[in-house]
Amino acid sequence: MQFDTNQDAAYMADDNAVVSAGAGSGKTTVLAKRYVRLVTERGLKVHEVLTLTFTRKAAAEMRERIFKQLSLSEHPLAKNALAEFDKARISTLDSFCSALTRGASYRYGVAGDFSVDDTALAKIAEESAMELIMRERSRPVVSRLVSSRSFQTIVKGLFASPQTNRGYRKRNPRLRGADQ
Repeated sequence: MQFDTNQDAAYMADDNAVVSAGAGSGKTTVLAKRYVRLVTERGLKVHEVLTLTFTRKAAAEMRERIFKQLSLSEHPLAKNALAEFDKARISTLDSFCSALTRGASYRYGVAGDFSVDDTALAKIAEESAMELIMRERSRPVVSRLVSSRSFQTIVKGLFASPQTNRGYRKRNPRLRGADQ
């Protein structure tokens, strides 16, 4: 794959980088190749590279792509990275924050064994989607969306469900640790 100017800048970044682009733009490919470059050229260990994304599905895909790119490399450091890939820090932003909170829960006054209530989160997401649609319903694009689908379908479809993302991970054994 030939990178454009922005993709090349993201690929060559040695410091922290945030990559934001539309679906199908090549973000995951660029970041997977960047990961391999950081390991093979900069000599970073897999536990020294933090890779965060927003959804479990995206984290699982990122984990799979990085693993594949490392597998394709003949570089000795890539082979070492594969041997330690279980230590790779590839997760969702919320999973990373949960791990930080658990690790220092005593500082925050939070029980270290707290859990995330996916059912409650789904309800909040649906309520937020409903509020958004009601607030923006006079906009032509929202009006067309509502007229083309059922209101409930739109509300439920604005956010990916945790169950959907878990199912994706369960069907892909190499990805099971992607959100931990």
